Amino acid sequence: MLNAMKILSQLAILMFICLMAELISAALPFSFPSAILALFILLALLSLKIIRTENLEEVFNFFISNMAFFFIPAGVQIINETEILKSAFLEIVLITVISLFTTFLAAAKTVELVERLIEKKNSRKGEEA
Repeated sequence: MLNAMKILSQLAILMFICLMAELISAALPFSFPSAILALFILLALLSLKIIRTENLEEVFNFFISNMAFFFIPAGVQIINETEILKSAFLEIVLITVISLFTTFLAAAKTVELVERLIEKKNSRKGEEA
């Protein structure tokens, strides 16, 4: 019973953050997804230590352990839209391949940059010693 109340109270905190994001998103003069805004708000609250990760740990673990459940609606919708997918199959494959290589290239260049920065940092430490 106590664990259920703890999860509900933590869920209430997350819902409040989502509500604030909805209100902010509605007030903005341009379109911005409230879900992304809620993630930024949560990041800011966690970074500023206004909310500690321990305060949301149980609800996070609940969501992670039930994550597959949240993909069911998307999977069902894909199955329902097979005609659209069939008609745009070539475009979808092309976009997927281009995205794959773009992501791979971006990740590889990021690793190279980080390695160079680490080498520079280590060489400066070697010069100082």
